[in-house]
Amino acid sequence: MAFLDGPPTIRMCEPIANYIRQNGGTVLLNKPIRRIILNNDGSVSALEMQLGEMVYADAYISTMPVDPLKLMLPQEWKSMPYFQKVCDISIPLCVGYTTGSKSDGST
Repeated sequence: MAFLDGPPTIRMCEPIANYIRQNGGTVLLNKPIRRIILNNDGSVSALEMQLGEMVYADAYISTMPVDPLKLMLPQEWKSMPYFQKVCDISIPLCVGYTTGSKSDGST
């Protein structure tokens, strides 16, 4: 088993966020999601934030802890094998996933 040689935020999260920014992406922190809006094919169309703002992107990455993620999952995803496994997790940890979407060009 390997261990980070420093705090996870500094050794893992910051390098990932920096990579995303250096490649033209945007990293949103402390922006609670109200719901995930899907396209007809089940891909993410947008995220509706708690304050009503809509976020559109070509790809989404989440590190939301499992328990809140289970509550946030769209009904259409709960039958997918990957998310069924997520729903079976009963210990507190974070699951990262990324999904592409059909963006309207907004970021």
